Amino acid sequence: MSNIDGAAPYWTSYAYTDGGQRKTETQHTSSGDKTTTYTYDHTTADAKPHTLDKTRGARAGSYGYDSSGNTTSRPGPSAQQALAWNAEGDLSKLTESTKETRLTRQLKTAMRQSWLVFWIRESIRMKLVAE
Repeated sequence: MSNIDGAAPYWTSYAYTDGGQRKTETQHTSSGDKTTTYTYDHTTADAKPHTLDKTRGARAGSYGYDSSGNTTSRPGPSAQQALAWNAEGDLSKLTESTKETRLTRQLKTAMRQSWLVFWIRESIRMKLVAE
């Protein structure tokens, strides 16, 4: 085993704005650094304060919000995700590419009780896990 007492061959470092928001994330690996830069309060994207609007670099993506401040779009593992919210302010549907997941009352109850774990791979799957 080499380099057991030295620095790990990989680690992640972060930089933050004066307001405490993440400014950059740098993944350090033996093959080089990969940096993601975070952009908040982009005036052309929305007029809401403190919202993450886009990321650039290693993990590029864009984010959207409705008038209530709910996230309506975000990057997913394989495609941009669309999120729909009901009149009560609960997440009711998540769509990624052609895969759609509707959240039922029982599922939302389980989420509130921290029994739900989302596993997202090529398709969106949900599994209830007892604590």
